[in-house]
Amino acid sequence: ETRFVTAGRQHFKVWRVQHDPRPVEGGPEVNGEDQLMLTSRRGVFCCGAVPDVVSCVAYGPGGALYLGTLCGAIMVCSEHLALRRIPAHDGPVLSLALTENGGLLSGGADKTVREWR
Repeated sequence: ETRFVTAGRQHFKVWRVQHDPRPVEGGPEVNGEDQLMLTSRRGVFCCGAVPDVVSCVAYGPGGALYLGTLCGAIMVCSEHLALRRIPAHDGPVLSLALTENGGLLSGGADKTVREWR
């Protein structure tokens, strides 16, 4: 299973890509490969996680999802639920990456890189 996120102004959507070995009736031949099935869930901001423009995303261990925002916050999500907002940078969060030891790195327009554990 593959997951990805689409996002924009005050919204995000979590997508799942699954391979379905069954042929689609009346569907095109796909050179003997599995058909792809896409499903999505619209993200929900809750528990004080204020909606904002999402600028970057990263997946963590155990299905954790992190969203960087233009207002400088990191949203901590579980599946499609944004549960917590962490003030991170003075300006937009431009990048998120996971470290080998399970930490989260964030890079901001304020020219800083921070590590979160």
